[in-house]
Formats: sequence, structure tokens, C-alpha cells
Amino acid sequence: MVMSETTTPHEPPVTGPNVAAAEYGQHLDAYGPEYSETPTPVNEPVEVEPVSWDGPHDPKNPKNWSASRKRLITFVNGIITVNMYVLRVVFSAVTS
Repeated sequence: MVMSETTTPHEPPVTGPNVAAAEYGQHLDAYGPEYSETPTPVNEPVEVEPVSWDGPHDPKNPKNWSASRKRLITFVNGIITVNMYVLRVVFSAVTS
């Protein structure tokens, strides 16, 4: 039996490294120069900006929030977290 060289819909076409590189270059050109820049090496120092507050009584500092505000934020975050897990289970039960 002779095998044909045409590809079936489920098989990806076989390409060489030059074709893949050309397709990659086209992809970079389509999305702009920021995607074609080389990434920075891992061992280069990174600038870090420390988080600071406007004095010890800054109302934006979470340490200065009232206990009721801290409880409310914790409660809302807990409800959102539980809701995400419940919705994931319900969605997987409906789709299976």
C-alpha cells in the first residue's frame, strides 16, 4: 500500500526550520516591535520601588483601617472565593 504525501485535516503540515522562522518573523511584524525585542537577562538588576505611606496615620494604609472594614473586606473576598469554587463545580456538572 502506498502512502500519500498529502496531510489529513488532523495532521499538522510538516515544515522545516526556515519556514517556521519565516512564520515567526511574520508574527512579530504583525504585532509590532515590542514583541521582537529580546527579553532582558535574568541576572540583570531590577529596579524596585518600595511601598510607603504618607505618615503613620495615612488612611490608605491597611494597618490604619477600622476592624469592621477589615472584616468586611475579608468577608467579601471569602464570598468571592467560595463563589468561584461553587461555580466551577456547577459548570463542570452541567457540561459533563
